[in-house]
Amino acid sequence: MPTTHVTSTTFSWGPSSRARVARARGWSCAALLVCVGAIGTVSVESRAAGNDETMAAGLQQFDQGRRAYEAGQFEQALLAFQGSYELFASPNTRYYVGRCYRALGKVASAYTAFKLAAREAQDRLTASGEKRYMATRDAAAHEAAEIDAKVPRLTITVPSGAPAGFTVKRNGQEVPRPAWGVAVETDPGDAVVEASGPRLVPFEKKVTLAEGAQVRVDVEAKRLPTAVVVVALQSRPSGLAASLDGQPVDIGTVEAPREVDVGDHTLVVSAPGYLPFQWSKSLTDGEHASVEAVLRPDERALGGHGGTPPWLFFTVGGAAVAALGVASGIAAHAQSLQNQQLALDPYARDSSVRDSIRSQATIANVLFVGGGVLGAGAVVLAFLTQWKATESSPEAAQAPAAALAPWIGPMGGGVVANGSF
Repeated sequence: MPTTHVTSTTFSWGPSSRARVARARGWSCAALLVCVGAIGTVSVESRAAGNDETMAAGLQQFDQGRRAYEAGQFEQALLAFQGSYELFASPNTRYYVGRCYRALGKVASAYTAFKLAAREAQDRLTASGEKRYMATRDAAAHEAAEIDAKVPRLTITVPSGAPAGFTVKRNGQEVPRPAWGVAVETDPGDAVVEASGPRLVPFEKKVTLAEGAQVRVDVEAKRLPTAVVVVALQSRPSGLAASLDGQPVDIGTVEAPREVDVGDHTLVVSAPGYLPFQWSKSLTDGEHASVEAVLRPDERALGGHGGTPPWLFFTVGGAAVAALGVASGIAAHAQSLQNQQLALDPYARDSSVRDSIRSQATIANVLFVGGGVLGAGAVVLAFLTQWKATESSPEAAQAPAAALAPWIGPMGGGVVANGSF
């Protein structure tokens, strides 16, 4: 059913209005008597259910609406009847809501209210067998039939194949898809039909509905000039980020087809430790652009150009030499002590010296193993290191240079480094 709204409308209580009320006075009185009886009957049921306060408020609202209606104050009566209906959904109250709408000139809203009141009264009659609902049903059906020819109907047609996200609104209220193409009862006056959707030109049309008018609005769904960009990532390093025309793009959806306006576009993909990838192109309507984003390592971030930086090789190699040198020194010292002890009479040998020899031998073995591992690493780095700066890379000439040399002393060792970093 159509959506209706209560708005402030000036009503002239002239001869024609009085005549309409007079013609339906018989129906009004009968329905009013039934209304009081029906609400009284339900009042007992409501009290049994513990809804005394709600029922009392509903009755007060209904009485206020009836007095306002009889005084010709239809706007105040409408508000009171609507409040009463919210507290207790009675078909009799719905009937008076329709009468208020009719008096205010909102024939479509009145027609809908009468139809609903007749249906609700019939449902009550069927469920309870109470004959009092017959008067409400007949009165509502009679008044709906009286104004049927005066009700304007608006049909909004939408092109087939409307894209997902396409919406249609009438006077700011969304029209559900099942109502597209259906003649919907609409109150007289101006009606604004709007339609919008992704990559579509906004549509708007204003029509004026007179009583009994049959109006059709054909909604147009014109697409905006559109191009499509599809990005393919060669790799997804940690910290990957992307932007299109300066706007961040969700990495999770960056490879999904993306519709864009025609014109110039720029894509930037970046990640820590990699040179930024940038693509720019001017796209035309209907063009489909595929972009393969390739990220290359930033050699400057590694300290070299095209390979492992030399300082890393010298550091590992120097550490290996130092470890082996220190191990050799400790081993030589332990061997010397052992030779001295072996030259003595077995009973004259010092047990503390023997323990020191064993400790030094253990330390030397550990350093020999560590130095061997570092030495193996230095050999691998020797093949990965770029030893010369290319002429095409002036910055390579500024790569740090260092010279490392081990030294061995009587009781230890170390590494001597000289050069510039």
